[in-house]
Amino acid sequence: MKNITNYLIITTTLLIPTYLLRFDIFGVPSNVLEILVLATFISYLARGKYPLLQFYGQNKVISWSVLAICAGLLVSTLTNDNWRAGFGIIKGWFAAPIVFAWVVYASVKTEENLKSLLKWLYLGIFGVAAISLGYYFSGSLTYDGRLSGIYNSPNFLAMYLVPGVIIGLYLMQNANIKMKNDKVKLKNVYIFYLLPLIIIIVSLYL
Repeated sequence: MKNITNYLIITTTLLIPTYLLRFDIFGVPSNVLEILVLATFISYLARGKYPLLQFYGQNKVISWSVLAICAGLLVSTLTNDNWRAGFGIIKGWFAAPIVFAWVVYASVKTEENLKSLLKWLYLGIFGVAAISLGYYFSGSLTYDGRLSGIYNSPNFLAMYLVPGVIIGLYLMQNANIKMKNDKVKLKNVYIFYLLPLIIIIVSLYL
């Protein structure tokens, strides 16, 4: 199950924008990303490891902060007339990201694993940026001439693209440190990271 969990972590990281693909399951609203997170969580639990107490012992401030946020969300939802929408927001905006972050924390143990995961995230952001440029060249822009791509708002697109700029610069700097004595390999790696970075920055500018 360990390999399955790792593959699901990579897939979920790569396909973060799939929260836009919505559907109902027995009347309960959901989306593809939530299903991926649930599958990742189940595959991790099937390994028979539940290091919640260990996480609490090592991250007490984070743990209490998360509990405080969850308590506030629950109270706010229960005291609101529109509790159905409230629980939907808790499920999609808070519960799913927290669960996925916990599985990643428990599964990604080495710096190299983390860098590998960042590369998959970078690839996903590059894919969205490239698709967004297709929207631009087809003339599909907002009323004020901005690019929104697959999202309903240019702001949503920007929030997803900005981490890609940071990750791209980090990966290039890391490659520079590791391969400074191999100029040919460094050049190839730079091209591999630089071209997606340019596309991401252009999409962000638009």
